[in-house]
Amino acid sequence: MPRILRIIKPNTFYHIFTRGSRKGILFFEEKDYQFFLNEFMKYCNKFSINISVYCLLPNHIHFILFIIEPNLSKFLQCILTKYAIYFNKKYKNSGHVFQGRFGYKEINNENYFKLCADYIHLNPVKANIIVQPEKYQWSSCKYYFKTAEVPEDYPIDIRFLLNYYQNNDNLVFENYKKHLYNIKDQEIEIEKIKRFEKDIENLYNRRNIRTEINHLKQRKEDILYDKIYKKEEVIKCILEYFNLSDLKNNLNKKFFNIHLSRIIIYVLLTLTSLKYSELFEIVEKSNKKTIYSAKKDIENKMKKNFRFKGEITKLLNFIQLKIR
Repeated sequence: MPRILRIIKPNTFYHIFTRGSRKGILFFEEKDYQFFLNEFMKYCNKFSINISVYCLLPNHIHFILFIIEPNLSKFLQCILTKYAIYFNKKYKNSGHVFQGRFGYKEINNENYFKLCADYIHLNPVKANIIVQPEKYQWSSCKYYFKTAEVPEDYPIDIRFLLNYYQNNDNLVFENYKKHLYNIKDQEIEIEKIKRFEKDIENLYNRRNIRTEINHLKQRKEDILYDKIYKKEEVIKCILEYFNLSDLKNNLNKKFFNIHLSRIIIYVLLTLTSLKYSELFEIVEKSNKKTIYSAKKDIENKMKKNFRFKGEITKLLNFIQLKIR
């Protein structure tokens, strides 16, 4: 089944969330949190994305982002791939680090924005990690309580949320703190947050969503591996990954691994704009039927074999990171 299109609007707030594969741990120690946060801030600056609220929990993360350009998928692809490579290398892990694609929801009214911010800032409290939300190190709550200053290189803008708590006494930080502490014990607010949490779970489990633009087959910014790489760059990475000296000579050896040949053909067709006629020149001794079926064979095996899919993803990520 093809991936469902994701419509990202410019100049819009979005609630972004994702979690560890099979609800597994994403951050084992402080260095992991810090690495992810530093990279996230760096890529936000690169993609001109502003952060309003965030929280990193051991096995999941939440952000409220203001998207200026519709580049959300590309942005998250970069940061999540980079952290997955870091995580797998550090902990000698293989396969997926995050559970599927990221979840997202457009924030299109003030009440939803405030409820979303409350939910995110109270997440560590609800998870029984900490009692006082502002004391949680990996959350933006401390900036809203003015117990810490926003670092200069962090593209965090707290003004939009604080604007809702502005009144004549000019105690905006204190007003927000009172609000957050008040709703911790108010059952009606907690029930709203529980429904909000269920809504998030439903977004994770959704399978069929109506698209806003039916005539589009693929949205440019949502292609995971766009065919933008030069064949020379990709071939160089393949040689390095498989420790080969020469691609054409190896592929045309009589006893060269047929399965490996199909993987290489799949990668070239996936990451480059190579035509079949050009592949025939590289893989001279393979018949045309083998080349035509290689991509389909690998795709079918990836659907059936989760471990194999992880290995192919690892190879594609390696090439992407090297070229970038």
